Amino acid sequence: MTDLEMIKKCAEKMGVGVWSADGNEDRHYWRILNSRSGGNQPYYPLENDAQAMALVKKFNLHIGRWNTGWACELDGKWVSAQDDLNRAIVECVAGLP
Repeated sequence: MTDLEMIKKCAEKMGVGVWSADGNEDRHYWRILNSRSGGNQPYYPLENDAQAMALVKKFNLHIGRWNTGWACELDGKWVSAQDDLNRAIVECVAGLP
């Protein structure tokens, strides 16, 4: 799954309306529509810690540090990423049914 596909899945699961910043489906980030701040802001939880933490809180993820990097768990399913906590979180949420 590409980064863009994972981000779109996370946005959908968070109930966030998104559109590509320039109409290009290959764009690496999406914008939140009707955000609480009253404007549009980039939605990229792979780099935005607050957005990644919102995923952790909403889905009650368990996070741990492993020898190979970070891992998160939900309902017994562990997903790990090489030294990148946000990526572990996004991969875990994107993989949810």
